Amino acid sequence: GFDAGGIKDWLINDTSGYLIPWMDIQAMADKIDLLLEDKKLTRKLGQSGRKFVNDKYNFENYINKLTDHLEGLVEVHDRTQIAI
Repeated sequence: GFDAGGIKDWLINDTSGYLIPWMDIQAMADKIDLLLEDKKLTRKLGQSGRKFVNDKYNFENYINKLTDHLEGLVEVHDRTQIAI
């Protein structure tokens, strides 16, 4: 993918794909050719990308992190309460 916007948030260069300089059409074409020629590499990058997305953007992990964050806020709030 072209290095634009949030692409590099989920595409890890040489691990889950290739981060191509913005609008470098020749570099994009070269990487597409490489992937078309090397099915083993293509499969490896795809599996790595799927694992990364499943680990980082997994809904259960998201809910757990949100719950932990909210519980931390409640603890801070409880500690700052002034007894009347």
